[in-house]
Amino acid sequence: VLGIQNSGIGYDQILISPEYDIPLIKVEGSYNSIRGKIDLCWEKAGGEILISGSAPANSTAFLRLPDGKRIGLGNGRFAISVATKGDN
Repeated sequence: VLGIQNSGIGYDQILISPEYDIPLIKVEGSYNSIRGKIDLCWEKAGGEILISGSAPANSTAFLRLPDGKRIGLGNGRFAISVATKGDN
């Protein structure tokens, strides 16, 4: 549900892939990977989802958008707002 996935070798690439269609309003958690702690919080607000967190310095995070495309988030702290389908 949180959406933290290994997308490379030993979490050098991290895919943030939230479950956009589930009926939860907010999900928050972390994962201690081999490269360091990954924090993630996502919260639905109207027709958008607010995503924030952090990725270890020796990794690169990517976000899967609702349409399946990926965008780069880099490493360190990140925060982004993404439009979703409907008002879940």
